[in-house]
Amino acid sequence: MTVSGGLRKLSPRRPSPGGAPPAPGSGGERSARMSLIILVGAAGLVWVGTAGGQGAVQAEVLDEGKRLYLANGCYACHGLEGRGSVGPDLTRTTKSDEEIVARIANGRAGTAMTPFRDKISAEDIRKIVVYLRSLTRP
Repeated sequence: MTVSGGLRKLSPRRPSPGGAPPAPGSGGERSARMSLIILVGAAGLVWVGTAGGQGAVQAEVLDEGKRLYLANGCYACHGLEGRGSVGPDLTRTTKSDEEIVARIANGRAGTAMTPFRDKISAEDIRKIVVYLRSLTRP
């Protein structure tokens, strides 16, 4: 059918009967494929976020810090949630990260806090600190 000016009027597309998928090689199939690609890509961006994947890395460090906290027996004095028992409550500490790293590495004379520098690497001590910071409460 043509309309004035020689342009051809397109008839509206009818949906496939019964909601059937578009025929292979059709424009509808390509459109559906592109929609899926865009959706998957957008989901990836949401997961990665604007930090370029730092959220996932931070979660791994946090999990590893918790594992190290438990594996090295920190919970025996500081409790499973860092709230203290024999040792102080670590969820309300005012110490800086560097002070906590030093305390774990060097211990504290006259207390049950022994040095861990020969048992835990500096990198792993920092992971424990990341875990402790996740427990911080007012």
